[in-house]
This record gives sequence, structure tokens and C-alpha cells, in this order.
Amino acid sequence: MVHGIMEIFEQEHEGVRWLIMGDDDSIFFLENLVDVLAKYDHNKYYYFGVASERYGGAGFIMSFPLAKALAKDIESCLRRYPFLKSAQHITMACIVDLGVSFSPRGLLSSYPKAPLMSLHHFDAITPIFPSMDRTQSIEHFMKPAKSHLIIPIQTFRTWIKTPKPPHYIFNMRSSGKDSCETPHIFFLKSVREIWNKNEIQTTYFRSMMRWLPDCPIDGNHPANYVNKIQVYSPKTKRIEIDRCECCDIIHKTGSNKAKIKLRECFTNEKIA
Repeated sequence: MVHGIMEIFEQEHEGVRWLIMGDDDSIFFLENLVDVLAKYDHNKYYYFGVASERYGGAGFIMSFPLAKALAKDIESCLRRYPFLKSAQHITMACIVDLGVSFSPRGLLSSYPKAPLMSLHHFDAITPIFPSMDRTQSIEHFMKPAKSHLIIPIQTFRTWIKTPKPPHYIFNMRSSGKDSCETPHIFFLKSVREIWNKNEIQTTYFRSMMRWLPDCPIDGNHPANYVNKIQVYSPKTKRIEIDRCECCDIIHKTGSNKAKIKLRECFTNEKIA
């Protein structure tokens, strides 16, 4: 794959702005990629990805001028780092030698400043939606392409068993029986556009009950009785993202349904 960068420049490439190297067992969100890259000057040196994607994960992105400079130095760089095994690791080392560091983009997170761009090894996991095979599950997931938590709850296991912690390179919250920490699990049912309101509506249904008491913290609004959630988000894309979105939660007493309307945050508004 490292030599592939050099070989690209032996072909016709008029008008190319970005070089994307992606593994064949990954899912890429093309519209999100375009939205993120459109904010950057492709004439400068840029190197995008996240830690897992630069060391054997879904892939990476670099601006064409950076790829051109890298291609000229590939052979000598390979001789400098014969002890590195991963193609992404070698690429990273060669790029650092050019004075460029990677810019983290595309990592799963809540309150994201950049959209999700890729998922790796999605073909090797159990389908994430009940009553769907892997292909149907992927197609269903691609409709909303939502994000997860900045500090995720551990609802997954290590890819390869390790004898002792730490098992991951990022922080997590344990998935215990604390009713204030254990998540309510809802699965995506549908996505549709509401044309007269310029909104997108996503509908989620509860998969199973938690069988835990309500969270006793003051000010908490229990959700054990909610079975259906409808999320309304503006259809207009957010071009300049300097902070996350806020939301209003709409619920009638006694109803098993709840609505969430995403919107821009007010001045000094807190999300905690």
C-alpha cells in the first residue's frame, strides 16, 4: 500500500485534490467525507484519520500535494524504517519526516465537531439490528449514520484477548447495573424527510426493558416507560461547526413516546 502512493503519480491524475487510502472491509460515508474535506485548502499539506485508522484500520486521507511529496521520498523512507510492519504506521512515520502531523477527524463521538467518516471491520461483527442479516443491517445503519459517545459505555469486547488491562487505547465507562449509567437501548426503525418543515425525522423503538429502577438523581426524568423516540433535525447542513447542537425534549405525561428536536445552542447554553 505504501508503494501504491508512489504508483499513483505514474498515472494520469489531472484535477485530483485528495488521496484516500481505504481498506476493503470498511464502510465509508462519502457525503460526510466531502463535507469535511470541503472546509480545507487542498493545496496545503493535510493528513486526516484517527489513531486506529492510521495503524491498520479503515484508512487515511491526505491532500494531493502531501501525497506528491511523500511519493518522492517513499524509497528512502522505507530504508529508514525497515522495522515497521504496518503500512499505515510506515506512512505515518514518513509523513512526520515531512513535518506534518495528522489531524484527527471522523472518530465516533457524541457532540461531534466533524461527522463520522468510516467504520472498520464492519463485516466481521454480529448484525447490529435484530431480525436483519449483516447486509440489511449495514444498509439500515447507513441511512442516518449517527454518532456515539465521547466516552463510550463498554458494550463491546476486545478484538484479540489480552492478559491484563488496559484493553483499549481510549477511556470507557463500565456497563454495570447503575440505573443512572446503564443505557436504554433503542434501535433505528425509519428515516424520512418532512418537506414542509425542512426537517429529517428518525424514529427509534426500544429493543428490551432494562429491568432497573429509575435513576434517583434529583432533576432526572425517568425514561423506563418510553418505548418510542422520534428525533427531528434540521435538513440544512451545518457548514461551520464551532460547537455541538442542543436539543429540546418534548413529552406528555403518561405517554410512552418522546420527541427530541435538535437545534443550534443558545449563547452560554450548557448541555450537561
